[in-house]
Amino acid sequence: MLKIAKCTIVTDVLVALLFVLSSYFIWVEVDQWTLWNIASKWSPILITAYRIPNAPTVLMPVGPLLNLPFILFWVMFAVNLYFIIRLQRSKETKSNT
Repeated sequence: MLKIAKCTIVTDVLVALLFVLSSYFIWVEVDQWTLWNIASKWSPILITAYRIPNAPTVLMPVGPLLNLPFILFWVMFAVNLYFIIRLQRSKETKSNT
């Protein structure tokens, strides 16, 4: 059971670090779009850019970005759920013996 708990903590720390880094990357990238008069539309999977109507803009190729923080949140949620179930099963097998 202690091995599972250690694995859970390590996994949570790694995914949380990825979450923070991806949030920062998205923030920096979308913040630059405002310099080019480009607005963004957010969805659970993608962040897309579009030109603000009647605003002068520099032609800058901007493609859609994956909304990694949102995706990583659900990955972290699923991983934690997996480890909770695994811990519960190991606790049940220990109590049965």
